[in-house]
Amino acid sequence: MFLHKITADKNYWYRHKSDYLRNGYFIHQQIWNLVRQEQQKSRNFLFHIDYDAYKNVKHILLLSPNNLQATSKFLIESIEYNPLLSQGDKLRFKLRANPIIKRKIDNKQKEFNVVIDEIENYKKREIDYLQLFSLDELIYDVGIKWLMRKGEQHGFTINYEQKHEITFQHPKVIIGNGLEYQIKSETKPEFLIRTLDFEGQLIITDIDKFKTALYQGIGSAKSFGCGLILIKRA
Repeated sequence: MFLHKITADKNYWYRHKSDYLRNGYFIHQQIWNLVRQEQQKSRNFLFHIDYDAYKNVKHILLLSPNNLQATSKFLIESIEYNPLLSQGDKLRFKLRANPIIKRKIDNKQKEFNVVIDEIENYKKREIDYLQLFSLDELIYDVGIKWLMRKGEQHGFTINYEQKHEITFQHPKVIIGNGLEYQIKSETKPEFLIRTLDFEGQLIITDIDKFKTALYQGIGSAKSFGCGLILIKRA
């Protein structure tokens, strides 16, 4: 595998700032056009957009099996990516995810954003959650629970210990309310992706499962910049 750092002229990022913030399909097309150079027929890449404090694009990190070449639009720095990892390793991580929950409704599988789903659950019980805690606190609680479930599936733990019914802070993980992407495809109905940004420390519990997640990603919306786990030694 190769990890690519993609940069471009600041004027290019500035001209397309609204696209990179809101238009998920535009981002998808830009990345797909890069990897299409290598005649890939299906998505086998992951990417993560790094923004600065003003939501300007700093660079894009792209994980793919091919060593890509620079274009007239993008500069690309590439390294071979095969980190030496073992069970029990402690790692710092960053993850932009599209946390969803799936349910069958009328015999059809449907996806729901975990935050919106939790808010709807309170509404059904006629409970005003804002009388109990803030929206940020609710986002943190459902986000950390989603991450714990993914950790069980993908061979890592965040060493989480819940001390209250709802826990608003975790010493090892920060959760940011990410972006809302509008996906306007020419062939599919329009839909929204609401992301959360996770950053903190994890511990590898199953090296095979974790390496699979490292190369194949976590969660949904991988074609739109979600799911790539970025790691470094803690």
